[in-house]
Amino acid sequence: MSNTEVLQEILNRYFSIGKPEIAETAYTSMIQLCQTVFPVSLEETHQALKLMKASPGITSPDAIHAATMINNGIREIISTDSHFDLITGIKRIDPARFS
Repeated sequence: MSNTEVLQEILNRYFSIGKPEIAETAYTSMIQLCQTVFPVSLEETHQALKLMKASPGITSPDAIHAATMINNGIREIISTDSHFDLITGIKRIDPARFS
């Protein structure tokens, strides 16, 4: 599972550093890797605002990701980003556990 914000982040990052070929490869790979790519709608931004008010310190992109998860019944995320530990109802799994 992913959301359209992740795709935007990929495009923004690689185009901003002048690597459009990597942007396209990463973008295409993400779409192929994820069975579902959820849209980010006004419902997610409303939920993100609530999350950011309740959990100072969470970044807006992470709040959008968490809101997408909450609004779609997803409770676990594999991430190195400890901001997710601040959000009630989300369980972060550190990928270091797999090594």
